[in-house]
Amino acid sequence: MNYEIINRRKQELGLTNARIAEMTGITLSTLDKITSGVNTNPKLSTLKAIAQVIGCTLDDFDDVPVVRTRDINQLTPELVALVQKYTSL
Repeated sequence: MNYEIINRRKQELGLTNARIAEMTGITLSTLDKITSGVNTNPKLSTLKAIAQVIGCTLDDFDDVPVVRTRDINQLTPELVALVQKYTSL
């Protein structure tokens, strides 16, 4: 999991672990363990609270980038034709 974003956003926002703990209701000890990499599997509710305070999403904590797929209605006719050719092979 990618917790570097917490430290980066913390610095950008001028927040300390103590202030984030206060704003989220998470104990300072827990937050210190997360931001130092000791706790690599925090509760989902903990991550949600942190994400809300530092302005990121849960996807930002993931080491594997999220690949967004296109809506089928957004495909160009050329791309649809290419996909049809490919699937007919």
